[in-house]
Amino acid sequence: MIIFAKQYLIKILNDTHKFQYHNLYPQMDFLVKLIPCMILILSSCYHSTATKDDMYSKVNNEIVSYYNNCDIQHLHQAKEYLESLNDDELFDLGLAEQNVRVFVLLQRFDDAISFIERTDDAKFVKRYQKPYYMHSLLAMKAETKNDTISAAEHYSIIIELLHNYIDSEYDETAFYELYLTKTKILPTATIENELDSIANGNGPYNKCALNLKNSILRIAESVNIATTQAIKY
Repeated sequence: MIIFAKQYLIKILNDTHKFQYHNLYPQMDFLVKLIPCMILILSSCYHSTATKDDMYSKVNNEIVSYYNNCDIQHLHQAKEYLESLNDDELFDLGLAEQNVRVFVLLQRFDDAISFIERTDDAKFVKRYQKPYYMHSLLAMKAETKNDTISAAEHYSIIIELLHNYIDSEYDETAFYELYLTKTKILPTATIENELDSIANGNGPYNKCALNLKNSILRIAESVNIATTQAIKY
């Protein structure tokens, strides 16, 4: 699911929801360059000091450079910076998201999974996120092996998880995550019909459904493009 559709959703939906982590690369086109569907919103204690800002900038600059020229050495350099920090420091510096991003781009899925597994539940802003990220990574790993059955199973688990969550708590971000996930395994026509039904109803997500329906074709295309790019390496 795929790393980090926050900016991606903002661009497509013009969503005004306030997300809880930093704008990483405002100058980039996230529609094709981000790995979709996994929105890693980890709580962090980001303090603005010269040293911390410097490390944050170093890592992000390497990732941006990779997206610009596809030179994998930039990912290795970013990983070298990240591996100089322990888990607590990654969170303190606001670099937990980039740590998983680099693991995924390097196809080190087991390392990304291990990082999420050992992360304390309290680090996650919302209760559904840890299993959401775990199954996202497992689905991506399966996709790199052309195991579409296992990938679909993990995406189905995520869909059920998110349905249960948004039924109990109003959360626009989780709603968008749900339908981003559905683009991985359901026909666009099916998703559009679901969104039509929600948009025409009186439920809490009718406006979200209308916004998303207007963009679902672009979302589906971008998710698939970004996934394909992510599993090449």
